[in-house]
Amino acid sequence: MIDQTSQFFAILTNVGAAKQANANALGIPWKITEMGVGDANGTDPIPSAAQTSLINEWRRRPLNQLLIDPSNPAVLIAEQVIPPDEGGFWIREIGLYDADGDLVAVANCAPSFKPLLPQGSTRTQVVRVNFIVSSTTNVTLKIDPSIVLATREFVTEELARQDFKHSVLVATTANIVLSGLQTIDGVPLVAGASVLVKNQTESKDNGLYLVAPGAWSRRSDANTAAKVTPGLLVLVEKGTLYGDSAWQLVTDGPITLGSTPLAFEMAFGRTGVAEGTYRSVQIDKYGRVVSASNPTTAAGYGLTDVYTKTQVDQSLGLKADLNSPAFTGVPTAPTAAAGTNSVQIANAAFVQAAIARLVDSSPAAMDTLKELAAALGNDPNFATTVLDLLATKAPKSTSLDGYGITDALKVKPNYVSQQFPIISAPTAGVGAGDSAMLIREAQQVGTGQSSDSYAPAVGFYWNGVRAGRLIMDALGLLKWNGVALLTGTVATQPEVDQGSIDTAVVTPRKLRFGFAASFTPNGYLVLPTFLGGFVFQWGTAPNSAPAGSMSTFTIPFPNKCLCMVGSPFANLSSAFEGAEFFSTTETTFYSANSAGKTNAYFAIGY
Repeated sequence: MIDQTSQFFAILTNVGAAKQANANALGIPWKITEMGVGDANGTDPIPSAAQTSLINEWRRRPLNQLLIDPSNPAVLIAEQVIPPDEGGFWIREIGLYDADGDLVAVANCAPSFKPLLPQGSTRTQVVRVNFIVSSTTNVTLKIDPSIVLATREFVTEELARQDFKHSVLVATTANIVLSGLQTIDGVPLVAGASVLVKNQTESKDNGLYLVAPGAWSRRSDANTAAKVTPGLLVLVEKGTLYGDSAWQLVTDGPITLGSTPLAFEMAFGRTGVAEGTYRSVQIDKYGRVVSASNPTTAAGYGLTDVYTKTQVDQSLGLKADLNSPAFTGVPTAPTAAAGTNSVQIANAAFVQAAIARLVDSSPAAMDTLKELAAALGNDPNFATTVLDLLATKAPKSTSLDGYGITDALKVKPNYVSQQFPIISAPTAGVGAGDSAMLIREAQQVGTGQSSDSYAPAVGFYWNGVRAGRLIMDALGLLKWNGVALLTGTVATQPEVDQGSIDTAVVTPRKLRFGFAASFTPNGYLVLPTFLGGFVFQWGTAPNSAPAGSMSTFTIPFPNKCLCMVGSPFANLSSAFEGAEFFSTTETTFYSANSAGKTNAYFAIGY
């Protein structure tokens, strides 16, 4: 008897378990195709894996759906629809059959009577079985839609997957908060209204939504990736801007809802351009007029190769009037032919040619005298006036004496002046232009020549003894008779010591201090580098017999100690002593003698 302690479940039969294991091992498809229902002969059946058939099956038909449970991939859902015209039996047991006709799964259920219409009641019965399998990988989820009935839920779900969606009330015009009742595109919203959200800052949040007092949710036909696909089309019912328009999802797949940015574009509808006639319009990529205007300027029409009214007025303002024109600048006109006697404009060239012809021709009438008189100021004594003026001028002469000048300096070739001139620079400064006298290159050739023969020069001449020429060449060097004069600076002490350059002057002081010396009991003498850099040292060294002692030179040899000689120092005893030096370095040496006395030494190195 069925009561609150009864258990209902579905299991694979032994045949079903073996077929699934075989499909998994070999990787071959396993097709579950039919569902059978029975009344178990009025008993309360308990499913058994050993079953090969139902206890009393009264109906077997193809499956309406076979799918994987979205919440558990190890569970298969099998569904069958029994139409209203079949029934008259109890349903207590359910079986699933594969393509070979074998019972592969069996289940029991709470008894349910399927009536027929003649009994006064009938219904469409949906039978659904969930059963666990070890793997759904090789189960073929394929149903023949031509031989099964569909549930309302299945039809609704399939319709939700279609690209053409039910219309929405309004479409957003800007980013909004996806919660609460609000007004969009001039339309107040109520709970349950549909909205196309298309302007979110985070475009992944765009889509079809249901309005709610709290948080909005995506519409049931657009809440999964399977229902939101490229090309989705939705109509907008109301709105100031977007009423009676259609919008299409232009995002390419694959789409992951909540992650993929969604972009909607208007497929058709209002663009905001009022009805009317326009001379300039802008067309979008769909061929729609999205903006329009009636420009009144060339720039408004996008014309760049025509003059504007302002430019034309400015150009006309630069032109002379036809009536009494006033020209500026250097106006020109065609030169009239010689002898032209008309109202044609005479330019300067025509006038100049006419004057030249007049000067070169003989007077043809006496009125020429009148013109000459006018030119001479109508002076009746013109000749006398000219002679009187000429008498006041100095007479022509070939010498300064002829003009009464006796104190002028006569300058001529090979002329020797015995004057004592004093000249001064016109300006103070350090440039050549600030000199009292400036001597240029020969013939002022500038950069055209660099030869010394063109150099600025001063000549010196001792009659019958010697002649010389001092120049500045193109490099700025002074030369005496072609030999460059010393132009270097005074050498530094290291430069004198090393003797490394040939362009500086050595002074006696620097030459003296090229030598280093210390004339003391332990002293030295260092020659400059240009004398070989030899170092001479002398001094005394204490000793301990018989091994000797290490001593340090007064100054280190820069490179090497070449030789060393010595003798016992202050030997007042009768005992014989010998001096010995060995193991010398640049800075130290060993010395010894037979009595352990002090040695005197003299060393040479460099």
